[in-house]
Amino acid sequence: YTTLFRSIYTALVNAGLDVTPLNYDETVLTDEIIANDFVGKYDLVVLAGNTGSKTNLAKAFNLLLGKVNVLSTKSFWYNKTSPAGTNGDNPGTADNPSLNLVKLVAEHPIFAGIAGDEFAVFNDMAKSNGRYLQQNGQFAGNSPEQVALALTNGADCIGEAWVDGKGYVIIPVDGAQPAGYLTADGEALFANVAKYLIAGEQYNASRFD
Repeated sequence: YTTLFRSIYTALVNAGLDVTPLNYDETVLTDEIIANDFVGKYDLVVLAGNTGSKTNLAKAFNLLLGKVNVLSTKSFWYNKTSPAGTNGDNPGTADNPSLNLVKLVAEHPIFAGIAGDEFAVFNDMAKSNGRYLQQNGQFAGNSPEQVALALTNGADCIGEAWVDGKGYVIIPVDGAQPAGYLTADGEALFANVAKYLIAGEQYNASRFD
């Protein structure tokens, strides 16, 4: 297990959730596999770690949308980076590279219990790649609006979308997976997002001013 996977797993378990580790990195997802392995068996699928866009899971990831709630540390597809990187950098570069959220959608349930409107999600502050939200270039036949829930360095960071009543939240991780564990607020964030998606009550978040 990667450090990131373990830290997210621990955060969810400590929040009282029943978590089953699964490994589908080398599996080509199909509608049949999703129907048999996920739908009706799990309230939420958490994709935690550096899952590159060329992996089998990423290639078929869109099949999950609208069928099961998803919390992902990577959006897999993008048609641009924000702020722009070079040669398709994943997902961009920044002077202040950690996922340090500096503006949050007020009163959104995923920020419950987190004081203030600025906090760091990861405790490793020394990455050269910035963690910004990739703009989704592919949602299969669905084209849901992706709503930004937080900004970092003025760029969209955490994103939310809903497809056929199922939620999808992205907390992006850069291509060089963070070596450090989650901060205490980061643990609370992942737990809040998981519970929010499982509840299935979409919050009508507005864009930033």
